[in-house]
Amino acid sequence: MALQGNINFTKTIEHPEGETETRVIYVPMDVAEDDPNYEHRGTKVESEEVKLLEVEDEDRSYEDVYLVINSCGFTQHRYGDNEKIWYLSIIYHIFLTAEDRELNPNAPHTVNDWTDMEWIDITSEEFTSTDIVTYAYNKLKSKKPFSEMIDV
Repeated sequence: MALQGNINFTKTIEHPEGETETRVIYVPMDVAEDDPNYEHRGTKVESEEVKLLEVEDEDRSYEDVYLVINSCGFTQHRYGDNEKIWYLSIIYHIFLTAEDRELNPNAPHTVNDWTDMEWIDITSEEFTSTDIVTYAYNKLKSKKPFSEMIDV
C-alpha cells in the first residue's frame, strides 16, 4: 500500500506589501499581573498588525510523488484511573516514483516524521474495522498536505 500524488505543505508569511489588518483580543479580568495586557484587563484591545498569508511552502511540497508509511507510533496519555487518550504518530518516506521505491527501498528521497499527534478513538468503528496501516493512510489523506493523494 502507498499513496501517490501531490503533497502541499503551507507556511504563514507576512503580507509582502505590508498590508495590515485590525486584530482584536479580549483580555480577561483574571489576567496575570505580569501579562503585557494587564492594564487592559476586562476590555478589548485593538491593534494594527501586518496581515498574515498562508502560502505553499515550496521547500517542503512535492508534485506527483510516492509516499510509503514506514511506521506508526501510539502514545497514551493517562488523565485518571479510567481516563486514557490515545494518539497516533506516523513516520513516512517519500520516493520520487514507484520504481524508485522498488529499486531503492532503503534510500527514500526524503524521510519525514509527521509529528502532529493525531487523537484516535481506539473503540471507534473507523479504527476497529480496519488494520492500523490502512487507518494511518486514511488519516494522512484526511490532512491538508496529503488530501490530493490517492491509494496505489
